[in-house]
Amino acid sequence: MQQGDKDSAKHVYLDIWNPFVAWNVSRGGFASADVLLTNRGFSETSIPLSPWSEALFRAGNESKLVVEFKLEVMRREHFPKEVSRLSGILLFACIEDVAALWKTKGWGAHFEDKNLADVGVQATATSKLDANWMSMLVCRDGTLASDWQAKARAYWNGESALNSTPIWETIPASRDGLVIF
Repeated sequence: MQQGDKDSAKHVYLDIWNPFVAWNVSRGGFASADVLLTNRGFSETSIPLSPWSEALFRAGNESKLVVEFKLEVMRREHFPKEVSRLSGILLFACIEDVAALWKTKGWGAHFEDKNLADVGVQATATSKLDANWMSMLVCRDGTLASDWQAKARAYWNGESALNSTPIWETIPASRDGLVIF
């Protein structure tokens, strides 16, 4: 994890047809779910979920939810300084990473060309991780691969996946309230 005040430009997929996203775009920014830990009395054992995690609770996404919760357990136990995928927002630092994502065509959901936006980010912590690991630790049927733990450790260590061009995702957070504009 990188510490300190992070002001930078990033790329993000914003589903403007989602009322939550539309509201925050109209007001000019988002706050990360981590703000709940310091400002609303949540404890460190709480898992504040970002609006992006909401889709995991929809019918048909049960296996994705299991994967994300297992990754969260591993992060908390072995990589507590890394930013949670469940409370963070997935951003991409450069357009080359976005273009590499297009080639995989496996992300679905709101990861569509029409939803891509350039944003500015202010965060106090970020995790930079190779998104390729995600497709390597999950089988086609949505279950975890037998060696998922080793692959998840490599993911949380920030290692680039073997035999592939890295697709670097940045997950920012701030206990003071992440700002995306």
